[in-house]
Amino acid sequence: MTTIYYDDRPCGSGKTYTECNFMVRTPGLYLLAVEQRTVMVERLKMLAELAADAGTTPVIKTIFSSQAEVREDGRLDRVGVANVRVEIEALPSTYQRGHMIIIITHEGLKSADLAAFEGWNLYIDETPTIWDKQLLSTSVTKDFFARHYDLMPTENDRVRRITAVSDSTAKDFARDDLAKAVGVFHARVLSDRIEVATKLARWSELNEDANWTWWSIWSPEQLGVFQRVTILANAFTRSVTYRIMSAKWPEIEWVRLDRSMTRPYAQRRVVINYFARAHTAQRMLWNSERGKGHLRQVARHIDAQVDPMRHIWMCNGDDEATLTTQGVNIAGVKLSPRQQGSNRFMAATTATMIYTSKPDTSDRLVMRMIGVDPDAVIETREYEVLVQFACRTSIRDAASTETVNLWVYDEVQAKHLEAYFQSTGYCIPSLALHDLGWADWKPAKKEPPVLSPDEIQAKKDHERALDTARKARKRAEQKAAKQKEIEKID
Repeated sequence: MTTIYYDDRPCGSGKTYTECNFMVRTPGLYLLAVEQRTVMVERLKMLAELAADAGTTPVIKTIFSSQAEVREDGRLDRVGVANVRVEIEALPSTYQRGHMIIIITHEGLKSADLAAFEGWNLYIDETPTIWDKQLLSTSVTKDFFARHYDLMPTENDRVRRITAVSDSTAKDFARDDLAKAVGVFHARVLSDRIEVATKLARWSELNEDANWTWWSIWSPEQLGVFQRVTILANAFTRSVTYRIMSAKWPEIEWVRLDRSMTRPYAQRRVVINYFARAHTAQRMLWNSERGKGHLRQVARHIDAQVDPMRHIWMCNGDDEATLTTQGVNIAGVKLSPRQQGSNRFMAATTATMIYTSKPDTSDRLVMRMIGVDPDAVIETREYEVLVQFACRTSIRDAASTETVNLWVYDEVQAKHLEAYFQSTGYCIPSLALHDLGWADWKPAKKEPPVLSPDEIQAKKDHERALDTARKARKRAEQKAAKQKEIEKID
């Protein structure tokens, strides 16, 4: 049985600090997986400072993909490694003892074969995304996929598993400048630890519509080889990752590290401002002329309220032009939506988050296929992103008593943030509606399609068959898990 420990305390409670301090003071072999390459710099600095304070000398290294960086003298330096997966998989044979802390990314962890990491300790900083998706437009390169990949049927007739038919390796793709764009996709297809699927029934469908989506699910089964696995992530059990793991791998034992706050936090007010009461942030709305008009009004209103020197903001990439052109501008520092684990913006007392990430039809299809509530996608993709971004502000500063102002689009987002900050014990949240003339506007409802009796029965039969297959798969997984336990005992 695999045991996974997790620390789900609120942002800024010292989860990462506690474990980094333990790692530098306790000799051993450690793998620290962080969400992004940019976070590596902060973790490297934290570990070095903690080691200096502790008087220890662990070897601290980072492994990330090769990239060019500009030096202070203007020259370009090539940093990183050519093949992250190979470098990670070589660690157990390179280091069998000593005091090692190796920092990698979540993507690096998912790409590697972890079978040889016996005796190592794994720390995963922030919730890893084990379920990923990507929309591709392949109007020119559609024949490339037909040559390199097969579409295999699954128990769900609306989903196909993608397998590789060429003998090209991930390294081959990395060396090819044009193929590099689908390098991650290819590496996941090759992996026996990741399921990659699409709704395409055949590649020839790309002749009619070149836009298609693929998704993948990473298997955590190899994590059992580690001496200990610990996940450090706010509200982890509400994440899609936890729900998928619990549904697909019921043999995993979850142990919550019930820790108290390491630092006393001063009380402070958090005002959560929003604009829409009767409708929510939706991609379809924001792509429409009416939705773009809403966003421009929101941007102008926020810009008139904030101190640009203490304001950070983010938005979906699709909405950046709407929020920054045609005389619209939001003053302050614009960041990418995912800013987990960073202390760089603690001086900010205002954060704006014009963001949405609702599940589409394919998301809901995959979630139902593996027995997970589709609305769990919103928890991780949208609400958790808002929480993490909001917590980049002075909320992270334990001594700060300044009022923090947060700006989001709708009441549902605002209430989610209110509940989160209420749970911290040191934030006093309140909501403030700003009616710009459409707070109670509702989009027209679509009439449900009228089905014939035969269509209704066919739909019921299909849903019943899916449910039967899902239950059979779960019984098989549980039986396999029990068999593994028996083999271990023998």
